[in-house]
Amino acid sequence: MRPLLLTTLFLAACNSSSAAAPAASAPAAGKAEAIATADGKTKVTIRVTKDGFEPKEVKVPQGKPVVLEFTRETESECLNAVRMPWLTETIALPLDKPVAIPFDAAKVGTVTYSCWMNMVFGKLTVTPS
Repeated sequence: MRPLLLTTLFLAACNSSSAAAPAASAPAAGKAEAIATADGKTKVTIRVTKDGFEPKEVKVPQGKPVVLEFTRETESECLNAVRMPWLTETIALPLDKPVAIPFDAAKVGTVTYSCWMNMVFGKLTVTPS
């Protein structure tokens, strides 16, 4: 009886803590929030979690400089660095610290980025302005 009671209490605590977080504070799953900065750039926040890059696809307008801000939230060794096709080296992603990576959105199209092991992927699509 006691193990059942402890399990029930544990599950109730987990459910109540997740219910306490306001839904409006985080973007919907799979959606990126592009924010225009004061200097005319488009900033996109990308979370790096145990599920990979969130969101998996990012869309930005053509013709504006872009800053992709990656924050790694997982201990995964695979996700501790990111490869960008327009850069020659991988970019380290320290745990819980935002890393800004610039991108020139001059051409319409899609580029794929990945973890340093080439196992987890994300897409960056430049749309016509």
